[in-house]
Amino acid sequence: MVLTSVIPGLKLKGTFHMDEGFYYFREYEGRVLLGGGRNLDKTGETTTEDGTTLQIQTALEELLRQTILPGRDFSIAQRWSGVMGFRSQGGPPVVEHITPHGGGSWLGWDRCGHRDTGGTTGCRAGGVKGSDD
Repeated sequence: MVLTSVIPGLKLKGTFHMDEGFYYFREYEGRVLLGGGRNLDKTGETTTEDGTTLQIQTALEELLRQTILPGRDFSIAQRWSGVMGFRSQGGPPVVEHITPHGGGSWLGWDRCGHRDTGGTTGCRAGGVKGSDD
Protein backbone atom coordinates (compact mmCIF):
# COMPACT_ATOMS: atom_id res chain seq x y z
CA MET A 1 0.00 0.00 0.00
CA VAL A 2 1.06 3.57 -0.63
CA LEU A 3 -0.51 6.87 0.35
CA THR A 4 0.61 9.94 -1.56
CA SER A 5 1.11 13.42 -0.23
CA VAL A 6 -1.82 15.82 -0.65
CA ILE A 7 -2.32 16.54 -4.36
CA PRO A 8 -3.95 19.94 -4.99
CA GLY A 9 -6.89 19.70 -7.39
CA LEU A 10 -7.12 15.90 -7.22
CA LYS A 11 -10.43 14.84 -8.76
CA LEU A 12 -10.98 11.16 -8.11
CA LYS A 13 -14.45 10.01 -7.07
CA GLY A 14 -15.10 6.41 -6.13
CA THR A 15 -12.99 3.29 -5.80
CA PHE A 16 -11.14 1.98 -8.84
CA HIS A 17 -9.83 -1.48 -9.70
CA MET A 18 -7.32 -2.29 -12.45
CA ASP A 19 -5.65 -5.32 -13.98
CA GLU A 20 -8.46 -7.74 -13.14
CA GLY A 21 -8.65 -6.38 -9.58
CA PHE A 22 -4.97 -6.85 -8.73
CA TYR A 23 -4.67 -3.08 -8.14
CA TYR A 24 -7.15 -0.81 -6.40
CA PHE A 25 -7.08 2.88 -5.52
CA ARG A 26 -9.20 5.76 -4.29
CA GLU A 27 -8.99 9.34 -3.11
CA TYR A 28 -8.44 9.76 0.62
CA GLU A 29 -8.30 13.27 2.10
CA GLY A 30 -6.88 14.78 -1.10
CA ARG A 31 -4.37 11.95 -1.56
CA VAL A 32 -4.27 8.74 -3.57
CA LEU A 33 -4.44 5.50 -1.61
CA LEU A 34 -3.18 2.66 -3.82
CA GLY A 35 -2.75 -1.02 -3.09
CA GLY A 36 -2.31 -4.32 -4.82
CA GLY A 37 0.33 -5.92 -6.97
CA ARG A 38 0.59 -9.06 -4.87
CA ASN A 39 0.28 -11.09 -8.06
CA LEU A 40 3.79 -9.91 -8.99
CA ASP A 41 5.41 -11.93 -6.20
CA LYS A 42 3.07 -14.71 -5.12
CA THR A 43 5.83 -16.63 -3.34
CA GLY A 44 7.16 -13.57 -1.50
CA GLU A 45 3.64 -12.53 -0.51
CA THR A 46 2.86 -15.94 1.00
CA THR A 47 4.24 -15.10 4.44
CA THR A 48 3.23 -14.22 7.97
CA GLU A 49 5.94 -11.55 8.16
CA ASP A 50 5.07 -7.85 7.94
CA GLY A 51 7.13 -5.79 5.54
CA THR A 52 7.00 -4.12 2.18
CA THR A 53 8.32 -5.74 -0.99
CA LEU A 54 10.59 -3.61 -3.20
CA GLN A 55 9.18 -5.14 -6.39
CA ILE A 56 5.60 -4.34 -5.41
CA GLN A 57 6.36 -0.87 -4.04
CA THR A 58 8.18 -0.02 -7.28
CA ALA A 59 5.22 -1.26 -9.34
CA LEU A 60 2.80 0.85 -7.27
CA GLU A 61 4.88 4.00 -7.77
CA GLU A 62 5.21 3.27 -11.49
CA LEU A 63 1.45 2.86 -11.79
CA LEU A 64 0.93 6.20 -10.05
CA ARG A 65 3.42 8.00 -12.32
CA GLN A 66 2.38 6.46 -15.64
CA THR A 67 -1.35 5.78 -15.31
CA ILE A 68 -3.08 7.35 -12.32
CA LEU A 69 -1.21 10.67 -11.98
CA PRO A 70 0.73 11.19 -15.23
CA GLY A 71 2.51 14.55 -15.26
CA ARG A 72 1.49 15.36 -11.66
CA ASP A 73 3.94 16.06 -8.84
CA PHE A 74 3.50 13.90 -5.76
CA SER A 75 5.51 12.13 -3.11
CA ILE A 76 4.80 9.01 -1.10
CA ALA A 77 3.78 9.96 2.44
CA GLN A 78 3.32 6.43 3.79
CA ARG A 79 4.00 2.81 2.82
CA TRP A 80 2.83 -0.37 4.48
CA SER A 81 1.81 -3.93 3.82
CA GLY A 82 -0.64 -6.38 5.27
CA VAL A 83 -0.55 -10.09 5.90
CA MET A 84 -3.19 -12.16 4.12
CA GLY A 85 -4.78 -14.98 6.05
CA PHE A 86 -6.26 -18.08 4.43
CA ARG A 87 -7.80 -21.20 5.86
CA SER A 88 -7.70 -24.66 4.32
CA GLN A 89 -11.06 -25.90 5.68
CA GLY A 90 -14.58 -24.58 5.10
CA GLY A 91 -17.07 -23.16 7.58
CA PRO A 92 -17.14 -19.82 9.35
CA PRO A 93 -13.66 -18.23 9.72
CA VAL A 94 -14.05 -17.74 13.45
CA VAL A 95 -16.27 -19.83 15.71
CA GLU A 96 -16.19 -19.32 19.43
CA HIS A 97 -18.04 -21.18 22.16
CA ILE A 98 -19.22 -18.71 24.80
CA THR A 99 -20.59 -19.88 28.15
CA PRO A 100 -21.65 -16.83 30.18
CA HIS A 101 -23.29 -17.70 33.52
CA GLY A 102 -23.29 -21.42 32.76
CA GLY A 103 -25.37 -21.14 29.53
CA GLY A 104 -23.96 -22.26 26.22
CA SER A 105 -23.89 -20.05 23.13
CA TRP A 106 -22.10 -20.24 19.81
CA LEU A 107 -20.94 -17.19 17.95
CA GLY A 108 -19.59 -17.21 14.41
CA TRP A 109 -18.41 -14.13 12.53
CA ASP A 110 -16.73 -13.20 9.31
CA ARG A 111 -14.81 -10.16 8.03
CA CYS A 112 -14.55 -9.65 4.34
CA GLY A 113 -13.68 -6.95 1.86
CA HIS A 114 -10.55 -4.83 1.30
CA ARG A 115 -9.58 -3.84 4.83
CA ASP A 116 -6.35 -2.39 3.39
CA THR A 117 -8.24 0.44 1.75
CA GLY A 118 -9.73 1.97 4.84
CA GLY A 119 -12.72 -0.07 5.87
CA THR A 120 -14.55 -3.33 5.93
CA THR A 121 -17.19 -3.86 3.30
CA GLY A 122 -19.73 -6.57 2.93
CA CYS A 123 -19.23 -7.90 6.45
CA ARG A 124 -21.45 -10.58 7.90
CA ALA A 125 -22.22 -11.55 11.47
CA GLY A 126 -23.27 -15.10 12.28
CA GLY A 127 -26.09 -15.90 14.63
CA VAL A 128 -25.97 -16.68 18.32
CA LYS A 129 -27.28 -20.12 19.09
CA GLY A 130 -28.84 -20.73 22.48
CA SER A 131 -27.77 -24.35 23.03
CA ASP A 132 -24.81 -26.60 22.38
CA ASP A 133 -26.57 -28.77 19.77
